[in-house]
Amino acid sequence: MNTEGLEQHEMEADEHVLKSIFYFPLDNSIRFRSVRPLEISISSRREDNTVFVSIQANGKGFDCEKYKDKIFGLHERFQNDIRTDGMGLYLTKIQVDILRGQIAIASEIDKGCRVDLTFPYRLS
Repeated sequence: MNTEGLEQHEMEADEHVLKSIFYFPLDNSIRFRSVRPLEISISSRREDNTVFVSIQANGKGFDCEKYKDKIFGLHERFQNDIRTDGMGLYLTKIQVDILRGQIAIASEIDKGCRVDLTFPYRLS
């Protein structure tokens, strides 16, 4: 796991919500890894009153354009060969929304996936 670009930022938010937001992309990185050795990169930065976090992995990826309207839907699945309930990105989106943040997904088949998160620096 590469955390070279990871900066520490203090945020006023529920610790359990933040842990869950980071859990699902990391869990997906492991579950949907390809035959290549798994590489996960996490970076963050703060600009003015916004914290930017990016989680990228070299897994199987999926056709982001094909599923663009379903990415954050309940019980949506993009891999047929792995059993999943299709709730991870759905729950992550809800939790990011609770913190007044934003989430974006970029993915390509056989290239991997990147999850970009933005949060207000001060949440209170």
